[in-house]
Amino acid sequence: MKIVKLAAGFAVGYVLGSRAGRDAYERIAANARQLRAHPAVRQSQEKGKALLAGGAEAATAKLHRAAADSEPESGTTATRKARPAPKKPEVAAPVEPAVGQPLG
Repeated sequence: MKIVKLAAGFAVGYVLGSRAGRDAYERIAANARQLRAHPAVRQSQEKGKALLAGGAEAATAKLHRAAADSEPESGTTATRKARPAPKKPEVAAPVEPAVGQPLG
C-alpha cells in the first residue's frame, strides 16, 4: 500500500511540476483511467470495500456492547461535576511615554 501511495505522489508531482504541458498530463490521465478500469484493480477495490464494511460493523457492535456495559444501574443517577470557566488572561495596561522622551 505504501508503494501505491509513493507512486501516486510521484505521478502527481510529475504532473504538477511538468513543463511538458497538457500532452504529458493527458498521457498520465489516460493511463490512470486504464488502470482504474483493469479487472484486477476493480476486484481489489471491491475486496477493500467489503473488508472495510465488515470492520465497521464489528467496530459498531463492539461500541454498542461497551456502551451497554457502562450504563448505570437502574435507580442510580450519575452526577457530573461542572468544569470551572476558564480564566481570562490578564492584559497589561499600555505604557505611554512621558512627555519629552523619544519613542523607541
